[in-house]
Amino acid sequence: MKAYILSIAGIILIASVVTVIAPGGKMGQFIKGTTRLFLLIVMISPVLGLTKKDLSDVPSAQYEEDAGYYLACAELLERRDEEAICARISENYGLSAQVEVKRKQTANFDPEKISVTLAFQGIIGEDERINIMTNIREELSGAYGCDVEVS
Repeated sequence: MKAYILSIAGIILIASVVTVIAPGGKMGQFIKGTTRLFLLIVMISPVLGLTKKDLSDVPSAQYEEDAGYYLACAELLERRDEEAICARISENYGLSAQVEVKRKQTANFDPEKISVTLAFQGIIGEDERINIMTNIREELSGAYGCDVEVS
């Protein structure tokens, strides 16, 4: 109650100072009207406080992560990545490959591991085969930022 009376006294004091300082004309009338509005709001605030409900008794909601949703999203991204990697290998190296991508089932779905099995057609020298596998490993680990296994 004491705070209520002090706030009304403070607004009245401010309103009286503004009335003395405010210029004449329309701007002065606007400023005086605004201070009166603030005074009215302060005077009505206890009545508004009675109409508010106390929300402290409302039970808090418990939220759980939906593991099924994370799994479905991770699988969708894995399939998309597998198709993109197969197309990249086919386009850049002229080889067909089987790709398996494993993503983390967390909110950001970071790639965890990529396994690539190359199907070499025809005769390719052992050094060239190793070079191709190394190039693919470096390219994919740089693009996806995870462990890449090429065989």
